[in-house]
Amino acid sequence: MKISFHFIVSVALCFVVGVAHADSLDSLAQFLKSTRSWRADFVQVVTAPAKEGRPLRPKTSSGVFAFIRPNVFRFDYSKPYVQNIVADGQLLWLFDTDLNQVTVRNQAQTLGSTPAALIASAQDIASLSKEFALKAAPSDEGLDWVVGCWARAWPCGWRLNRVNRTAAFCGGHRASAKPPSHA
Repeated sequence: MKISFHFIVSVALCFVVGVAHADSLDSLAQFLKSTRSWRADFVQVVTAPAKEGRPLRPKTSSGVFAFIRPNVFRFDYSKPYVQNIVADGQLLWLFDTDLNQVTVRNQAQTLGSTPAALIASAQDIASLSKEFALKAAPSDEGLDWVVGCWARAWPCGWRLNRVNRTAAFCGGHRASAKPPSHA
């Protein structure tokens, strides 16, 4: 299975969660300031532009994400395919179970300022705001929303659940995305 690496690393930003604050941006700021390590289940939904005459087809993935600051993280995708991504601060390993193949890359060169690199290293909201325009959005279904627009014009949103540490990511391929209904 071939997955665009940009889609994989984008899911990292959905894992910001905090304690009860005035809004989700305050929660995000508190999370970045106080959290050294974290683990959560995730759901990632990526919607690429539709081909001519065809409807949009969202692609949903899920699994577990964990990180230890700075720059160490792990994605364990369980659906729709088993895949593991591990970064140790120097190297990034991508293990595709279906292909029984491991790809190893230089972490800094591969990730640069992608969401995965930023969330694993950002110590405050100012660091994150250099790459994203962040906006608090109303809570929906018991989840807090932070809507972010990547400097590369890749709109995305994050649902943050304080209770059971679950998160959802909604994003699109470059400038085409289906943002949350309240974004």
